[in-house]
Amino acid sequence: MGELSSDRVPWRDWLDLRPAAGVMAGLCFGLLLAGRLRHLPVGAVLVLLVLALSWRRAVGVVVATVSLGLLVGWVRLESPARAAPEPDWDRPVVARVRPTGSFRPAEGGWSAPAVADSVRQGSVVSLAPRRLWLFVAGPSPPQGRAFWVRGLLRPGEPPGNGASTPVGPDRLSVKSQRLLTAVSDRRPADDRASPARGSTARAERFERALAGDRGLQLAVALLLGQPWRLDDELRQSLRDWGLAHLTAASGLHVGMIAVAFGVVAAWSRRGGRWLAPAGAVVGYCLLVGERPSLLRASLMLALVWAAREAGRRPDAVNGLAAVGVALLLAEPALLGDLGFRLSFAATAGILLLSPPLRRAWGSPTWVRSALSISVSAQLATLPITVTAFSTLPLLAPLLNLFFVPWTALCLLAGGLWLGLWSLGIPVDAGWLDPLAWPFGWLGGVEAPWWAVPTWTPSLTEATLVAGGVFWLLVRPRWWSAGSGLVALWLVVYAAGSVRGAELWMLDVGQGDAFLLRSGRGAVLIDGGGWRRGDFGRRVVLPALSRLGLRRLDLVILSHPDVDHCGGLADLAERIPVGELWLGPGALESSCGRELATAFGPRVTELEGGERARVDGWSFEVGPLATGGSSNQRSVVLRAQVAGSSILFTGDLDGEGERALLRSGFELRADVLKVAHHGSRSSTTTAFLDAVSPRYALVSAGRGNAYGHPAKEVIARLQRGGATVLRSDLDGRTGLSFGPGRRIRFETERIRWSSGPEWRTPHAWRRTSPEAEP
Repeated sequence: MGELSSDRVPWRDWLDLRPAAGVMAGLCFGLLLAGRLRHLPVGAVLVLLVLALSWRRAVGVVVATVSLGLLVGWVRLESPARAAPEPDWDRPVVARVRPTGSFRPAEGGWSAPAVADSVRQGSVVSLAPRRLWLFVAGPSPPQGRAFWVRGLLRPGEPPGNGASTPVGPDRLSVKSQRLLTAVSDRRPADDRASPARGSTARAERFERALAGDRGLQLAVALLLGQPWRLDDELRQSLRDWGLAHLTAASGLHVGMIAVAFGVVAAWSRRGGRWLAPAGAVVGYCLLVGERPSLLRASLMLALVWAAREAGRRPDAVNGLAAVGVALLLAEPALLGDLGFRLSFAATAGILLLSPPLRRAWGSPTWVRSALSISVSAQLATLPITVTAFSTLPLLAPLLNLFFVPWTALCLLAGGLWLGLWSLGIPVDAGWLDPLAWPFGWLGGVEAPWWAVPTWTPSLTEATLVAGGVFWLLVRPRWWSAGSGLVALWLVVYAAGSVRGAELWMLDVGQGDAFLLRSGRGAVLIDGGGWRRGDFGRRVVLPALSRLGLRRLDLVILSHPDVDHCGGLADLAERIPVGELWLGPGALESSCGRELATAFGPRVTELEGGERARVDGWSFEVGPLATGGSSNQRSVVLRAQVAGSSILFTGDLDGEGERALLRSGFELRADVLKVAHHGSRSSTTTAFLDAVSPRYALVSAGRGNAYGHPAKEVIARLQRGGATVLRSDLDGRTGLSFGPGRRIRFETERIRWSSGPEWRTPHAWRRTSPEAEP
């Protein structure tokens, strides 16, 4: 390769040496733009593509690839779906489904990621590929590569709480395996990731061996990229400490397999030296299944081998970009895949950021080299992880120094055990148990709030912080460090914490969560939840973080149903909480006992009539029922601020409303939290006449299976003159209160683009002028 001219612009020289990087950047930008355009002038884009190709310069190549990305994204992501109408979520569908991952245990059955090649509902047939989660009820996972299924299709429910992350896939629920027919007798792609795929009896023996040995569970989870085989405590601990990437099949796995088989084949001829590791890597990919991080690592390794065989010096950055271009052209939807973005960002960070860090830190040692790799990967993925997960694992670079090589040891040991077991050689798995000890110790250590602070910035803010930290690390002088730390503090913590009187209905799907703020005070009523757990960390805490919340003065649980209680337990571990109020009988439930353990002496069991004041908000608890169902025992709360009043009714039913009317408790309110998500069994006409609300807040999940909110309830509210605000249609909703009972609302309405495999929520604000009473 010839020398480049010294009078040229450095970035242009860099692009000439790595042309695939410019192509990758242009293609990504074009795909992103295609996903947001409602109309594409195809003719104009084609003309621009031809002109850019005739330019024959670096800028022309980038413009051409942007045009190519627009065309590919429009054809692959947009056009087929625009011809496919949105299904009726209340009617069953018949679909041909291909699982793309292993079936894993779920509540009452088994679930797996899948792609629906066709979906039929009545006389309407959609042939646009649709990514979804397939859930099949039953005691054992289905067997087959593809299935015809009949079930209910439910939309993915991403919370509309100001997030810009891509929408999750839909969920296809099949209530019986009798409604599922295998297209072939072969097992689904990722079910091959079990070495016990030869027979049902052998699979049962393998599962029994896993159930009785934690070391083996860890080895299989790490080797095959199956974190669901780990217990919930360890999985959560790995996420908290920033080590969840260890359980994802990625470049570490590919590198270990290639090195191991390369050492074994070192004695062979030149062709065998790369043929053996290449075959092992291909076999591993077939065993584990299609995963973006695995494909990226395998294809990069193939390019390195090809370059060396051709006698050329491989460039890792160029190879990474070339692999990215190939994968995106084959499957543009990967750009919306979190695993794809994390894998490429981490690899790019290691390749581009670690060399400057090593040079800045002086003479290289293995500790400095390893730390530079860990820090660079962490900084490169920071804008993605912190906006997606709202946590900042500060100690992850240091922990990776030990756990990454330890994971490599676990991979070698687990691969040896699985290989012997697959050959029918009986091997005791007990010798794997010591490998699990460091992970078991980590699982028993709760991450303190200062080690994993909750933070949800915008993508721009997170990128600026990551860039600022990198600048401090490569220029470690006291004056730059001091100024940089001050700037970082301003970005992270300088959001105004003094607020006016506000009420926020958070979007928690089929559940309730309401935040009340005034000045520096904050009160949370309910916290949503789902039966799979981890709701507080994944939904509630990010939603509170996006609103700049640092602490809660009071948490109130209306009743201990999981869709109100499940998300609260994590709050005591992540942000300071002053006090917890519980209704009658809540401590008798499993969720109530968990809350009592988490909050300790700060728990108050209500008896009715209690009053409290948090900054500008005042609260009065209504009469509480001591019998009946948990819904009938819901805490009724009347809150007042700036002359306006809000009535919270939990999941109170019609009988509870009639008892409340007889009690003489003051019910008239400007804002009503509609009971039981708008169920037809609540919000009776007599109750509405007594409350006479100007605004009605309905918290319900989009396309939920219960039909909430009921049409007749919405009609009654509208006939009474109330403005109805719904979380399933409006997303996160905020009400601000001014003097003279003035109320202004703002919602974040969720508009869904209909791309079949990559759907992004487009949010815009719906606001009202200040409404006079």
